[in-house]
Amino acid sequence: MTTTDHTRIDATTIDDTTIDNTTIDNTTRAPRSAGAEVVGIGCLLVEGDAWRGALGDDAALVHALGEIPVFEPAPSGGWAPRA
Repeated sequence: MTTTDHTRIDATTIDDTTIDNTTIDNTTRAPRSAGAEVVGIGCLLVEGDAWRGALGDDAALVHALGEIPVFEPAPSGGWAPRA
């Protein structure tokens, strides 16, 4: 006799601001190590777009309420959004 376990555990993580994958990696590691499938990553804000490359396939799971630019010193002084 064989049995099949059809139990599926879905997990969603929440972060305030994502700049790179450090926090998201930490918050997705625990559910995944317990056998859960991470089905969504919620962020209040994402900063720039470097996080997309850092997250790899997980970038498609990110849903944010808004996006803010990364600023750098402007040649004429002050700050300007990074191109």
